Amino acid sequence: RDTQKLAPSRVEMSRGQISGETLEQGVNPPIDRETGARLCAVDYPVQSGRAPVYRTAIAETVEGLLQEWSSEAALQEVGVSPTRSLLIYGPPGSGKTITAQYIAARLGLPLVVARIDGLISSFLGTTARNIANLFDFANRYACVLLLDEFDALAKLRDDPQEIGEIKRVVNTLLQNLDQRRHFGITIAITNHDRLLDPAVWRRFETHLQLGEPDEPARESLIARFLQPLEAPASTIRVFSYCLAGRTGADIERVCTAVKRTLALSGESRDGPG
Repeated sequence: RDTQKLAPSRVEMSRGQISGETLEQGVNPPIDRETGARLCAVDYPVQSGRAPVYRTAIAETVEGLLQEWSSEAALQEVGVSPTRSLLIYGPPGSGKTITAQYIAARLGLPLVVARIDGLISSFLGTTARNIANLFDFANRYACVLLLDEFDALAKLRDDPQEIGEIKRVVNTLLQNLDQRRHFGITIAITNHDRLLDPAVWRRFETHLQLGEPDEPARESLIARFLQPLEAPASTIRVFSYCLAGRTGADIERVCTAVKRTLALSGESRDGPG
């Protein structure tokens, strides 16, 4: 969930891959006409020089996706384009949002963050309009669009009173996802992948499942989260064994608690041993 000892470079994209105006800080995002609430927030992730800690296969997938953006000519030779859409799923605390931020930072693009549950309105017809306005905004600017809480649409389908409305909403979403491919990158994240409509899955070219870190990843996370304390390798291995099956967020909380305890006991100078 945190970062490895890597120093990834910014991905240099060709001009044809991302279209749109520069999204400067201070640009007002679209709002819900009835409530006045913002439909999204704009984040400007800064590249830290460290990649998120993943299992090896996941790290290779993420780096492979990023490499596509610097290899458009090679892809065009075989008649394909770089990946435009990514669905990230996994339990809370597994690093889904961090992964989206990392991708945007590597691409040097702002991240337009929209929570799907925030787009859903109690006013008839407003939800579909909110989605359309969100995509119009994202398509206008060079950015990565992040759709958070993506399963909220599936939860809405469980309400029998929303049958007609949700069909319009899902159709609007699918149409906008299709059109978005001509403009930029879209990332959706969800904790509840089983709730998603099969038609929604098909709109995303790549599916990335994030789970609990394996042993090497846990040890990297523990060493990182314990900094500036320096723990011996034997201690890190014990921590890793005890934290098997926990997410990166769980590991961070435990390491933070350990540092607090050591600091208050006056033992923080020597680190956990």
